[in-house]
Amino acid sequence: MKTSIRLLLSFLIVCSTFTAFGQSKYLLTADQELIVFGTSTLHNWEMVTTAATGQGLFTIENGELAQVQDFSIEFKGEDLESGKGIMDRNTRRALDTENTPMISFDLKELKTNAEGKLEAWGDFTAKGNTRKLKFIVSYELNGDLIDIQGTTSFKMTDFGIEPPVALAGTLRTSDVVGIEFYLTFEKEASSDN
Repeated sequence: MKTSIRLLLSFLIVCSTFTAFGQSKYLLTADQELIVFGTSTLHNWEMVTTAATGQGLFTIENGELAQVQDFSIEFKGEDLESGKGIMDRNTRRALDTENTPMISFDLKELKTNAEGKLEAWGDFTAKGNTRKLKFIVSYELNGDLIDIQGTTSFKMTDFGIEPPVALAGTLRTSDVVGIEFYLTFEKEASSDN
């Protein structure tokens, strides 16, 4: 009887170890904000979406993020909103959202740089053009939640996007734009491998 109890306890400990150190699927929650921002000849501007979808396989070891695989995020370009109708229309036209509706990021590599910051390298796609892009990211673990923040900047023309122009050319958007994001991922129920 004692041997059976010991075997059962050993089995439970081994199983819980694999669960604690295993890879789990996490899904992007509604607690999210993606901000695209830049400058123009008249003022700074920003556009926001809270309608992205995303997922990833995360491995947590000793309270730290040890590995991320199959991580991706996407959203519709038409979901970016500034609160200014003219800017929203010009952005949709520049992104050609009718023919190339999605903007996405697929993680390829996660590494720590010389300054100790976490770099997320991956394929960023906008207006149907894909380029390698680096985000500087940070994260916080909170039970079954992972909060991730990140930022990057790039030239729109690198993705075939002509910077929008308005008001008979008096308002010109700078080619360089930035993206900031604040995302919460939640562990999918029964997703431990």
